Amino acid sequence: MLWIVKKEASHQIMSCNVHEDADDKGQAYYQLWITRPNGKNLKIEESYDEAHIREVKEAIDYAIEQNERALRLA
Repeated sequence: MLWIVKKEASHQIMSCNVHEDADDKGQAYYQLWITRPNGKNLKIEESYDEAHIREVKEAIDYAIEQNERALRLA
């Protein structure tokens, strides 16, 4: 498992997923959700910029594949 460190918080995670939704004007926005070992989900990032969300997800996936212990998100 991987620890995500963001601002003042750290979360141990098992997986992450991108969710696409639309605002009240119909414009798409993207959310990055993590699943924690306790089975609870937590949204850690959201943006109208899909590329930004995908980049963060790819960084998390890469850290998991490389058996990193922690990843600090800015």
